[in-house]
Amino acid sequence: LDRMKSSFLPSLRDVAYYAVGYTTGSAFFCGTYMWTYSGAIPGIIVALGLPVALFYFALLMVIRSRKSVLVGRAGLFACGIGVGLFPMLGLWPIYMWRLPFALILFVIHIAILTAILFSVHFATRRMKATHAV
Repeated sequence: LDRMKSSFLPSLRDVAYYAVGYTTGSAFFCGTYMWTYSGAIPGIIVALGLPVALFYFALLMVIRSRKSVLVGRAGLFACGIGVGLFPMLGLWPIYMWRLPFALILFVIHIAILTAILFSVHFATRRMKATHAV
C-alpha cells in the first residue's frame, strides 16, 4: 500500500537527518585522512563534495515525492553518511573530471545509494513488522 505522496519540499527534520549523516560520514573521512597523511586536513575535498551532496539530497527528495515509503528519515541519514564517505572510497566529486569519468562515477554513486536505500527500507520494514505484534 502506497501512502499519500509527500511533497518535494523537505521538512527541517529531513534536512537535519541528511546533514547529520553527511557530517558524520565527512568527519569519519576527514579523521581517517588526517590520520593517514600525518595531520593534513582535506578541507578542499569536503568543500568540493558539498555540491554533490546537495545534488543527491535533491534527488532523494524527488524520489521521496514519487515513492514516499522508500525514502524515510533513516534512509536520508544513511545516504548522508554514504555521500560523506564517497571520497574515502576513491569516489571524488564527479564534476572534477571529463564527462566519461563523471558518468561512470555517477552510475557508481547511484548504485551505492540505491543499495543503501533498499537495505535501510527492508531493515526498517522488518523492524516495524516485529514490533507491531
